[in-house]
Amino acid sequence: MTEPKPVSARARFIEKFPNLFANPFVEVKNTKSFEKITVDRLLDGKVFILRNLQEIRALRKNILSRVCSQFDQTTADEAENFFNNHKSQKINLFALSKLASSLLVLKNEREVSKIFAPLINSLRLSPVVCVDSGHFRLVFPKHYDEIKNNPELLTNFRGQHQDTVSAVIARENETEPLLVAGESTDHQLGKKLFSRVHRDVDSRHSHLQLNFWFALHDLTKKESLEIYPEFYTSTKPYCRQKEKNSFKFHDYYGKKFQTKLSFGDCLLFHSQVFHETPRENPIQTRLSVELRVGSGSNDSLYHYRRLFVDIRNFAQNEE
Repeated sequence: MTEPKPVSARARFIEKFPNLFANPFVEVKNTKSFEKITVDRLLDGKVFILRNLQEIRALRKNILSRVCSQFDQTTADEAENFFNNHKSQKINLFALSKLASSLLVLKNEREVSKIFAPLINSLRLSPVVCVDSGHFRLVFPKHYDEIKNNPELLTNFRGQHQDTVSAVIARENETEPLLVAGESTDHQLGKKLFSRVHRDVDSRHSHLQLNFWFALHDLTKKESLEIYPEFYTSTKPYCRQKEKNSFKFHDYYGKKFQTKLSFGDCLLFHSQVFHETPRENPIQTRLSVELRVGSGSNDSLYHYRRLFVDIRNFAQNEE
């Protein structure tokens, strides 16, 4: 009689929590399907794909309008060309740097929070909902050295040309990088580091925190955010650098999931889910946005990030 093979701890874990190893994506095609989005499903590690959000289209329109008013129509046309052809080898870096300057202003004005507030309220989260300012990730690895060595480009990317008040606000609001000059940096233009798989909430917490993640242009599957749902509910130390540079890294966080995102599509997931910016396209220029929402917290989430404010600050005036 053949003795049964011993069952590994990993196999037992998979048997106990099969949902963590299945495809985590749940598609939501329109606002009428928002009832699919529940706190229980978010707590279960599901990643919602919100299709064709008008909020994203409105944000891009407002960005181009701000570029036009802050600079000129020609620069706005160049920025729009970047959105429509972000894979192009011919990118106007001066126009891109002016776009970055406008993004700094819009971030400090909390434009992303204002636009997304009604959608967030429609999710019927717990009382005391806080929202951060939204973060733009402008990735331009192929042009990193050219920008770093050009003072005029650097001025726009760092926002130093702004008036004194805006500059002070930018410093207060810049607890997280606005722009990324490669697949990752040390929170500023001028130093390259490898990014890592991470989760935005990795310590004990009692509140619900969610991430919205989207690009301002189309993304192929390989260009989209990498999701690692397997250890969502587990304590998992971050991978050490020597493991990261070896085959072990590919198994350390479990199976990776990605999905194609058209312009207007957005990912919504619990901040505790492991995720990472895409590694498959290390030289691809792109502009993505992330917005974090906290619900049911006993404080203002200042301990996590100073950028959270009560969502009621963005309530629309009723006629």
